[in-house]
Amino acid sequence: LVKPHIEPILNALLPLSRDPNPRVASSILNSLAELAQVGGEDLKSHLGELMPVIIDSLQDQSSSSKRVAALRALGQVSSYAGFVIEPYTRYPYLLDVLIGILKSEQSPAIRKETMRVMGIIGAIDPYRLQVRFRAEED
Repeated sequence: LVKPHIEPILNALLPLSRDPNPRVASSILNSLAELAQVGGEDLKSHLGELMPVIIDSLQDQSSSSKRVAALRALGQVSSYAGFVIEPYTRYPYLLDVLIGILKSEQSPAIRKETMRVMGIIGAIDPYRLQVRFRAEED
């Protein structure tokens, strides 16, 4: 029922996802998470627009509700769009952001959600990660 309307819904939600009001941004991120359940693989063509919004929201220290919504959206998009492991290679700083949340976040619920999302995205081969970091240093 909703699948044919994913494109227009995304076009309406994405501009609002950067709203300065954290309650609005959180609601939009939660809507994107729900849309991922319905849209699944159809969202793959929009990952270039979705991921920067989600990652920026993960780093917003002014609103824990926005970070929780971003974590949920990241987990849902990764899971339902089949976007696993690749987020770490496309967005090399994502792993650092998630580890930073684990280290600094006081809320056990947010830390638990972060670990769940890391599990969804999957493990990255340490050797490949090390090779990539060496290539970036050179």
